[in-house]
Amino acid sequence: MATASYIKFPAQTLNWRRIKNSGKLWKLFFQFEVKALRSGTKTFQLVAYPAYKTRGSYSFGKKIPLEIKRPVKMYELKLPLTLGNLEMALTEMKKKLSVSQNTQLVFIPKLYKTNPHAEYLVSDGTNSIVANPSPPAKPGFN
Repeated sequence: MATASYIKFPAQTLNWRRIKNSGKLWKLFFQFEVKALRSGTKTFQLVAYPAYKTRGSYSFGKKIPLEIKRPVKMYELKLPLTLGNLEMALTEMKKKLSVSQNTQLVFIPKLYKTNPHAEYLVSDGTNSIVANPSPPAKPGFN
């Protein structure tokens, strides 16, 4: 019997203060960035791209690397696994999360089982939403 293979992801955080012009924010897009540690081990770090919508025109802010949550806890996701773009609309975040300059969002990796993708449970410490891969899931919904 073959043993299952896994890939490990750390929980990560995003301090809302790092988002410039958050009052004009439309969505947050997330991508996975692969980094090599000193040991040669590879790690996946989320990076956020704020997206702004003004009069039908879209623009993107600078890349914001998320921080590894301390103390470090690793989450195993079974392979095969697809790493796709994730997104969260501001309207969906505001419905369920407390979003202010003092908010620190925590991103916990999970497996989107319908079509094996990495997704993240995003929490403000009290409430949470899911940052789903898009496509195939509708972003921001559990």
